[in-house]
Amino acid sequence: MTQARFDAQVLKIAALVGGSLSVARFLFQDLSSEAAFCASRHRIAFCRALDAAVEAFAVEYLRSADAAQAHNAACARLEAMAILRKSAH
Repeated sequence: MTQARFDAQVLKIAALVGGSLSVARFLFQDLSSEAAFCASRHRIAFCRALDAAVEAFAVEYLRSADAAQAHNAACARLEAMAILRKSAH
């Protein structure tokens, strides 16, 4: 993942939550850790997992304005990707 892509994702989260960049970086790093775990455990491309997690976070945050709920939605998206990957084999 390039630095420009990383920065774009952080700015997207910052725009959503209306917080500081440090809050957005924290949220992004957390989503990145979840995506890295999913990628290594279930052999899913990291960038694909991270993009899916950030997108799920964004969709749920726009709906609920709750970062914890949005984080749960992102984790659920990653789990769904893992289940679909397993069922494809």
